[in-house]
Amino acid sequence: MVLPADAKPGTPAPTYFNLYEDIIYEIGLTPNRMDAMSHWGVARDVCAYLNHHENKELTPLRPATPSLPASNSEHPITVQVENKNACPRYSGISIEGIQVRPSPEWMQQRLQAIGLRPINNIVDVTNYVQHETGQPLHAFDADKLSGDLRVRLAGKDKELKTLDGVVRKLNESDLIISDEKQPLALAGTMGGEHSEVTEKSSRLAIEAARFNPQYVARNSRQHILSSEASRRLERGVDAAIAQYASARALDLLIELGNATYVGSSQSGTVRMPNGVEIDSKEISNLLGMEISVKEIVRLIEKIGCLVEIKGEHLKVTPPSWRFDLSHYSD
Repeated sequence: MVLPADAKPGTPAPTYFNLYEDIIYEIGLTPNRMDAMSHWGVARDVCAYLNHHENKELTPLRPATPSLPASNSEHPITVQVENKNACPRYSGISIEGIQVRPSPEWMQQRLQAIGLRPINNIVDVTNYVQHETGQPLHAFDADKLSGDLRVRLAGKDKELKTLDGVVRKLNESDLIISDEKQPLALAGTMGGEHSEVTEKSSRLAIEAARFNPQYVARNSRQHILSSEASRRLERGVDAAIAQYASARALDLLIELGNATYVGSSQSGTVRMPNGVEIDSKEISNLLGMEISVKEIVRLIEKIGCLVEIKGEHLKVTPPSWRFDLSHYSD
């Protein structure tokens, strides 16, 4: 490597290049634990572990983010969800005046630490929030849209050129995001080249959605296409996190790109997991040790569940991020 003439011989490379030094933990997850596929999710489990094993009272903290304000424009980009089974929850925000530029060094360093290549402040913010909260985000160049966004099946649309430069033939059952004229993205899998954010972009529509995992998995398999977003969405994401992730991205885009908020569009409601009936005696039998109802309740509440005691039986309602806790099983 040829360095500038003013580089002082003997200077340690980390010092000269101002390299980021940190501790990185690698964890292994089973497919059902998508809720821990984010820094926020891991923090919840670490707190639960320390609270139980070290008798601590720790609560995971996340950046304080205000609720999305009311629209300050009569014409924010809105979304129409035509297939609510395929997309139970959609949160979108519109911004303008964004200045596309490199992200600050601290964000680039954090993304590089987890194996991501910094692109620009828009792409980096969507990646940063995705890994922080577990909620995938996608940015559309609003100036390239013809009307509002739509979540629908491809139907008669024939093809879509995705961000990797590949022209993909669409199946009628593919779940897509479109405007009033053409497909824009394979929902939950990859965006399209037509609405790609570039250095000239100034108006954006930011998507945070919870798609039906079956539709995302089908998109991914049929087009042999996997992404960070699809790996999360095809396993399911927290139904209650979309609006927070949108607000978090908005805060960062205002800070890092001088963006101006235009408005938001919400579709669907947060559907909480169903309660599960369990028998405390059966739990002791399965564990091979006696464990009291009080202790069972304490442990279950540590991972965010609500518990209703009915004698020796318990009704457990999982938190929004633990939809894998759907039934009693031995």
